[in-house]
Amino acid sequence: MNVALATRCARLPHWAAELVMFILKQGWACLFRGLMLIGIIASKAIWQDGWALARYDGLFLYVLPLQITFLALKLESWREARVILLFHIIGTAMEIFKVQAGSWAYPETGLIKLMGVPLFSGFMYASVGSCMAGIIRIFDMRFTPYPPFWMTVLLACAIYVNFFAHHFLPDIRLALFAATLILYFRTRIQFTIGANTYWMPCRLPPFLAASFCGSPKTSAPTPAHGFTRGNQPNFTGSALPNSAHGIYCSTSALPP
Repeated sequence: MNVALATRCARLPHWAAELVMFILKQGWACLFRGLMLIGIIASKAIWQDGWALARYDGLFLYVLPLQITFLALKLESWREARVILLFHIIGTAMEIFKVQAGSWAYPETGLIKLMGVPLFSGFMYASVGSCMAGIIRIFDMRFTPYPPFWMTVLLACAIYVNFFAHHFLPDIRLALFAATLILYFRTRIQFTIGANTYWMPCRLPPFLAASFCGSPKTSAPTPAHGFTRGNQPNFTGSALPNSAHGIYCSTSALPP
């Protein structure tokens, strides 16, 4: 399949062939996330109140076999599964906290819930991990020069702590944005499209990922997802944790 695709792309102008390959690679890396989003939207369109199985439970029973299938078919490696698991665990903890704090709620019924949070929600964050880990692998990314790993850990911890503590303490998210820019100011990401290698500043992708590769919760319209907003933080409140996921989780399990 790759040989046939490369042959067809070879007939295009160089810039067009590279663009096509870039889009296709991005789409392939985000396959799990796309299927997750389709499931969320489609379930809202077809689910009936009188059905014996609640929609939240149905979504869990949809994404769990989906995740297993991706691993069984080697669409995701077990190494990448570590990244996905980190996203899943941390994301579920964040959901539980935010629901308890009144930032948002899951009003529909369901049996597969933990402290008011349907367990399928963890897979929304896992889909981000799948997307980012896949992008790193498919584009053969390299991070150079990479800052000291302990600084990465410290920054990620500070971002997570602020995500929870800003309900009670002063919000320092803007300072954390600045710290992220400073820490990765010199780092470049080298990536491959076809036979050519390109680079971009490392400070750019995490914020693009936070905007465009976020969880299906932030991608799908609120009614389609099935949660209600309370005092939900603005964009920068969710972008920083997503950036921390991408910077720390992905690069810790898939080192540069």
